[in-house]
Amino acid sequence: MKAKPAERFWQETTLTAHDAGWQVFLDARPLNTPAGAVLVLPREALAEAIRQEWDAQHDYINANTMPMFRQAVTALDRIAPHRQQITDELIGYGNNELLCYRAETPPALQAEQHRIWQPCLDWAQANFGFNFTTGAGIMPIKQPPKNAQITRDILKAMDDFHLGGVANLIIASGSMVVGLGVAFGHCTPEQGFDVAFLEECWQAEQWGHEAEAKDRRARIKEDMIETHRYLSLLKGEQT
Repeated sequence: MKAKPAERFWQETTLTAHDAGWQVFLDARPLNTPAGAVLVLPREALAEAIRQEWDAQHDYINANTMPMFRQAVTALDRIAPHRQQITDELIGYGNNELLCYRAETPPALQAEQHRIWQPCLDWAQANFGFNFTTGAGIMPIKQPPKNAQITRDILKAMDDFHLGGVANLIIASGSMVVGLGVAFGHCTPEQGFDVAFLEECWQAEQWGHEAEAKDRRARIKEDMIETHRYLSLLKGEQT
């Protein structure tokens, strides 16, 4: 039996300055995470976006309409207590970088991958010092060991809130380079999606779009757009 959604129990949502940032209050109650952590946001812009999400709830609470709250909760409830595990997982994406695996055939797809993917790898090398090895086919490609340390250093410099957003971009796109590219402004989330799903979309154009796969891609694209907005709010930008 499907659980009934929680009812709205407050009248007013407000924003209050805190020693460590900003808090959202539902009437007199400070907003907490599902795990019980006090939700203190590092930027007023992000806190205001979350306040608006809660204020927009009607008779029942719909978590699907609160992506900024979801991102912040992930940072506190999942990222903070599991940073090492998550960092290791993200390094794995770099060790098996999607953009390094080129198609064996047809030549038209090979050319498109080189045209779209190679500039992204070149950007990663120029800005961070990565040196990726590319190849055709599905056999594992061994990447230079220094790439893993570069990734670790990049992620270590992020606080939990930023790491949560970057992790979501990497996992959603399936590419460490794409995730970093969107996070660091090399490309928009829409462009990042097009890079990461180049081959899948190319194949769909040749053989036809399957409705379920198309819906899945649409959800991933929207997730990347929302995550980019979250990271922009963390910079204090109004979106």
